[in-house]
Amino acid sequence: MSHKVDKMTGTVLRRLRDRAGLTQERVAASLGVSYQQLQKYETGKNRISVSRLFDLADVLNTEASAIIKLVEYELEGENLL
Repeated sequence: MSHKVDKMTGTVLRRLRDRAGLTQERVAASLGVSYQQLQKYETGKNRISVSRLFDLADVLNTEASAIIKLVEYELEGENLL
């Protein structure tokens, strides 16, 4: 069962990826994982480690701390994306 933080992190990552105009395949290739693995991150089925979060932030041209802050805002009901 997915934790709400994992689900929201995935939602934020998907929105950032969409905003950047990147496909799951392209992001996954940049990370060295399958697009199915990226799908699991984006749906919250698999948790994202801190090191992977930093990798994702790099691919999405943002900071890991910004992703975490966006997740916090979303959890508080403030939709910033």
